[in-house]
Formats: sequence, structure tokens, C-alpha cells
Amino acid sequence: MSHTGKITTDQTEPNAVAIWIAAIVTVVVLVAVFLFSIGLFKTGLTNELNAKENTRIPQSIVKMSTYESEQLNTIKWLDKSAGKVQVSIEIAKKLVLAEYAK
Repeated sequence: MSHTGKITTDQTEPNAVAIWIAAIVTVVVLVAVFLFSIGLFKTGLTNELNAKENTRIPQSIVKMSTYESEQLNTIKWLDKSAGKVQVSIEIAKKLVLAEYAK
């Protein structure tokens, strides 16, 4: 209160330049953090994909896969006297569909 009994308030204007600079700095920092986060994510993703691509498949798995593929695609007699034949899955599907189509 002043000596006259009136309440006085601060009539000065805020420094608009300082407010704009603070706002611009805040936006720049937020954009920088966002871009850094994206870069970090992409780097992590790239490293993970490279690690998966560079992983060698053990020779035992390659041999087992080759053996299974050969066994599944080989036509051979299982029991000649009973007339049982092992055929590939693709041939078996065609035979079953032909049987049901009759």
C-alpha cells in the first residue's frame, strides 16, 4: 500500500523477448530429444537385425533339415507286400483330393 491508502500493482509489461527465447529453446530441446530417441531406436533395431543375420546355423541343424526334406519328398516302398508306399506330401494331397472327387 502506498501512503495514500490505494493498492498499487506492478504495471510493468513482462519481457516478451525472454519469453519467446525460452519457448524457442524449449521447442528446440524437445525436437532434439525426439530426433535422438528415433536415432537411438533405429540404431538398436539395426544392431539387432545384424546380429540375427550374422548368426550361423549349426551344421547339425542343416544336416537334420536336409535329411527331413529328403525323407518327406522321397517316394519309396514301406511294405511292398501290403502295397504301402511313402509319397511326398504334395503327391499325397493330390491323391486324396482325387479320391474324394470321385
